[in-house]
Amino acid sequence: MGFMIETLYTFRAKTVLLGQYRGAAKSDLASQWDSRPDLTVTITNQVVTDDQVVNECVWRGTHTGPLQSPAGEIPPTGKPVTGGRFCEVWEIQGGQIARLRNYQDVSTWLRQLGLVP
Repeated sequence: MGFMIETLYTFRAKTVLLGQYRGAAKSDLASQWDSRPDLTVTITNQVVTDDQVVNECVWRGTHTGPLQSPAGEIPPTGKPVTGGRFCEVWEIQGGQIARLRNYQDVSTWLRQLGLVP
């Protein structure tokens, strides 16, 4: 297996995380990170095969910067988010992430920010 990730860890290194992404995904992740500069992500479960990695993750952070959304920019609320959950499926080719799919529980963190009932 040419691609291995240490399981069950927490990371904050923006440059390491951004180094795994390209194009629009990298730009979107940078916007997400800039809106919550204290963002911490913990991988709670991981499955690795020869050509795929699936990560279940939980994150926390404080919304202190503008957040880009399809509906426009959301100004900072100053509120913390805990227990934000997402899952990513990475397709691996040549030891690199060739395709990434990200599924998020957006309603949980939008509620914590007071943006939806």
